[in-house]
Amino acid sequence: MEETFRQISSSHRDQIARLNFPGLQGSRPALIKGIMPENPKGSTNDYARIALSVNPDGKPDGVKVLQTSNDKWGEDVVREINGWRFQAPAQRVDGVLELTIGNARIPPAGISGR
Repeated sequence: MEETFRQISSSHRDQIARLNFPGLQGSRPALIKGIMPENPKGSTNDYARIALSVNPDGKPDGVKVLQTSNDKWGEDVVREINGWRFQAPAQRVDGVLELTIGNARIPPAGISGR
């Protein structure tokens, strides 16, 4: 299951966020509290791929950067996601959040973008 969002606020200018729960059967955990991380200062083309799990209590767990073009922003994204809350799934669900800014493209998994 996959959902894509295009951000329109000035602190999220040209940001696209995609939260994917690969292999999930049924409805995805809905985000009930939290905001997308702001763009890094001065950025026009950055990306981040973040792994996360959602536990049955609705809290994210195991949040870590898989790939990013900006290490500081990757850390900021992880910090923001740790404060998110989801509608509680019946069981732990693994997901991936992909964020892009501007024309940035995330390289395929396992390939460094640097």
